[in-house]
Amino acid sequence: MTERSYNYINNLTGWVTFAIAAVTYLLTLEPSASFWDCPEYIAQSYALEVGHAPGNPFFALTARFFSNFASSPDKVAVCINAISALLSAATVMLLFWTITHFARRLLCGVGKPVRTRRQMALIVGSGICGALAFTWSDTFWFSAVEAEVYAYSSFCTALTLWLVLKWENRINQPGSDRWLVAIAYVVGLSIGVHLLNLLCVPAIALVVYYRKVDRTHWWTTLPVLVLSLAIVMFILYGLVPGSLHLAQYAELLFVNRLGMSFNSGWLIYIATFAAIAVWAIIELHQQRNALRMKVSFLLLVAVSGVLMIAGENLYVPATMLVVAVVYFFFYCPTLPVRVMNNIALYIVAIMIGFSCYAIVPIRSNADTPMNVNRPNNPFDLESYISRDQFGSAPLFYGPVYTASSDLMQRDKNGRAITKIKKHRYKQKVKSNPSEPDSYIEISPVRETKYAPEIYMFLPRIYAPSCADEYSSWVGGITPTEIDAHVQHGDSVKTVKVQMPSYWDNIKYFAIYQFSQMYWRYMMFNFVGRQNDINGNGEVTQGNWLSGVPVVDNLHNSAPTTRVTTSTTAFLCCSD
Repeated sequence: MTERSYNYINNLTGWVTFAIAAVTYLLTLEPSASFWDCPEYIAQSYALEVGHAPGNPFFALTARFFSNFASSPDKVAVCINAISALLSAATVMLLFWTITHFARRLLCGVGKPVRTRRQMALIVGSGICGALAFTWSDTFWFSAVEAEVYAYSSFCTALTLWLVLKWENRINQPGSDRWLVAIAYVVGLSIGVHLLNLLCVPAIALVVYYRKVDRTHWWTTLPVLVLSLAIVMFILYGLVPGSLHLAQYAELLFVNRLGMSFNSGWLIYIATFAAIAVWAIIELHQQRNALRMKVSFLLLVAVSGVLMIAGENLYVPATMLVVAVVYFFFYCPTLPVRVMNNIALYIVAIMIGFSCYAIVPIRSNADTPMNVNRPNNPFDLESYISRDQFGSAPLFYGPVYTASSDLMQRDKNGRAITKIKKHRYKQKVKSNPSEPDSYIEISPVRETKYAPEIYMFLPRIYAPSCADEYSSWVGGITPTEIDAHVQHGDSVKTVKVQMPSYWDNIKYFAIYQFSQMYWRYMMFNFVGRQNDINGNGEVTQGNWLSGVPVVDNLHNSAPTTRVTTSTTAFLCCSD
């Protein structure tokens, strides 16, 4: 069998899976607006308004284009719903090609042709089974027929993985790095849809690593995973908010200090970044002067904000930049030009994709009817993207749910001791039109300090309002009374406090966050679903179900009679 024949059958079958999925989703398409966010997204997209934080501008732009095909305003919803159907079908097609890529490698080896019809049948058959199983899975089908961002996000994820496999097939060809640049661009665009696409970075890193290295081991794979997670952090906590932080500094300089109009500093920052980006790419492409290559590259990294992973703390990015300068100018006799060029292109590509967020302040300044948080300047836009309105939860380290006002650290005047997490500014309301534009500082985002004894690593049970729910899910919590040392000015008071055990914390994570909120949904898709009731841990509502009483009774912790014939029949008769 020739390579041309294999490619023809593989491509044709991929489009067949697209057609099957598209017909499935279009025939079951939501004819109007579904519950929750869908009506907002439809209204937001139709008039390009500003929806709830953190926004989805690229989704809105795409939906606005599709709404032009509506014959009347009452058909706008179904046109926007159709985006999810078609993009979900495209996701199925890309998944088919991804599966056949790996199946071919397993059966035939790296770079070897498909020799027999049996190999062809196994490869294509595995792709069909995987793609169509995903097509009719519970969660994916649900999101494929309504105006939500999850179908679009799934498409971006599938496209990213497909692009890295295209790069793998062309790794030894000239210009193969352009596929990685395309991935960076898709990642930047997907930020304007949903942040889920960033989870592709570890998978991309592993594909690159396994393709570049002949012999691999777990102890060499682990650093690659750590590096990939660092890349995710530099994008999520550095590049995206960091670029906005730099825009804020420029805005304060040019508006408050130099007396220019609102958003002048922001526009000057964008122009400066674009100029430095063009200069760096030209220098790294021409490779005529090592000094100019070093300076332009370091400037690009600095003005992109990628180093600002510590928020407003400038010491961290300054230290990293100094280390980079010392390395390039004193300890790097041979410049890694290809690496520098790729990093520069990745940063620029992500920023170009991320620039879709410009639609948010542009439309906000137009005072659209829906203008959530009015993010018409870099300060409000950064707060909007960071979802400040929803508050924050301790991710790696923080207090448990028994924290109360009695455990707050206080100064000598009795005021609670807090740590400023973020300074905030807003546009000053003018008393007359001739008054110059300016920003005024408002109350910052603060974090309250409690007695150190009630802090915990990876706290999952942290919200006082959810204490009863925590206890219910883990089968009861019996806290231990401990002494907490609370600062009051120059003195330290001892306060008795009820402290849940770390085992209770882990149990809640395992039972609720993993089993109920992740594993259950996974099993919905690929095993079976008890009924359409959401359920809150009840034996007869909202569980995954295999139809095998022994298995179902085990994970439901119920007598055999609880898993009835009717619940088993539901799997066979549900549509």
